[in-house]
Amino acid sequence: MTLWVAKKDHWQAWIDSVDGKTIWDANRFLRRGPTDGGSARIPPIKAVDEGGRPCVLNSNADKGVEFHKTFFLPPSTAGVPEGPFPKPRFSYRPLTDEQVRQAIRSLRAFKAPGPDAIPNEVYKHCVDTVAPVLASLFRATFTLGYYPEAWKLSSTVVLQKPGKSDYTVAKSWR
Repeated sequence: MTLWVAKKDHWQAWIDSVDGKTIWDANRFLRRGPTDGGSARIPPIKAVDEGGRPCVLNSNADKGVEFHKTFFLPPSTAGVPEGPFPKPRFSYRPLTDEQVRQAIRSLRAFKAPGPDAIPNEVYKHCVDTVAPVLASLFRATFTLGYYPEAWKLSSTVVLQKPGKSDYTVAKSWR
């Protein structure tokens, strides 16, 4: 709840600071509505349908499927390789609080937050408070062999590759 209030206060302060130079930025943000305007940023994409015929994809869902096919290789059907396997280089040791602190300290500032909507700056600022809790949580996942479904999800942000001449082709995006 505190994070939501801070976001609202920050937005209000920014709106209050709008002047003659930034009025157009404010207009652009407000005109987009409550979403990020993603549908307006990616033009219709040229693709090939199941029958091998060229088609144009207009909906975000269709574009998403095409980007997924372009960005991610299909899963391997090779199965599990046969042994013998080499000996492990090191034995497993439980994660330490200090390893979690180091990981938090190495986070880059001002990156888009993940599904929890918590910016990296919050983790970095509260590292001494959250590191022991997170380390305990991560150690429990290894001990129990349980990984929450939410941890298996990710968001892919689609960006234009610089210098491409035709952004109606999925390969012109990354």
